[in-house]
Amino acid sequence: MKSQQPASPTRGRARALLWAPLGLLLTAVFSASSFGGLGLDAGVSIGGQFGIQLLGIVVTMAWCAAASIVLLKVIAIIVPLRVSAEEENEGLDLVLHEERGYNI
Repeated sequence: MKSQQPASPTRGRARALLWAPLGLLLTAVFSASSFGGLGLDAGVSIGGQFGIQLLGIVVTMAWCAAASIVLLKVIAIIVPLRVSAEEENEGLDLVLHEERGYNI
């Protein structure tokens, strides 16, 4: 099987972004003994565990977003995160690496 398209990391990340939280949420369902799991603690329902799992996902996403913003702000103070419009128009291969990427 030949393919002209390279592997797309964006597609893989999109799948992970979709399936990882879904798997975490379904942990609440499949851990119940009625579905063959080890069972939940006394007094914990599938819905309650589902809520706990959902809260964990939301808190983790919020923490990651906040940490990323803080890190990017700190890095932006030290080094610029963007090139100027002139450098972008001239071409980043030439400006940053002093060579042409393509001879057109």
